[in-house]
Amino acid sequence: MDPRIVHEFMSSLVPMSIVITGMVATAWVFGTIISAFKQRARLRAQTEFHNRMLDKFSSADEFTAYLKSDAGKSFFDKMDTQQATPLSKILGSIQKGAILTLVGLGLIILGNIFTPQDGGGLMFVFGVVSFMIGAGFLLSSYISYRLAKTWGMITMNDKRVSNASAPVTEI
Repeated sequence: MDPRIVHEFMSSLVPMSIVITGMVATAWVFGTIISAFKQRARLRAQTEFHNRMLDKFSSADEFTAYLKSDAGKSFFDKMDTQQATPLSKILGSIQKGAILTLVGLGLIILGNIFTPQDGGGLMFVFGVVSFMIGAGFLLSSYISYRLAKTWGMITMNDKRVSNASAPVTEI
């Protein structure tokens, strides 16, 4: 391959990667803000609904009777499963860590293949940063898992964990 072609390709690749990275970061920030607004609105609606529901009961005995009924149990079970479990958050962090680590490893390899004039140094730097962020996600996932398990937030007797991991049997 002609070194001039590689140099031209790499010189156009660096600004293009910077623009793409900026666009992805901007989209991520907007997505995070929109998600926070949705969660806030959902929490307000849920709080308002709970307050109205509690106003319907005239005594603690009526409320206790409702909680013991099948309708009350199913209602509060649905509320419990809507919240993200620690395990799902840990798995999301593992996914992010694996992706960033592999992207960083790829950029480090490319940075070693190309010369600094062709953008190899910049790729190597971005690769190391991405690799370290990914490794940080993986390490924090491991620490979170160990702490959640130690504190009893994740147990094998938990319905959410045991139902998700139970083998499917057909009759």
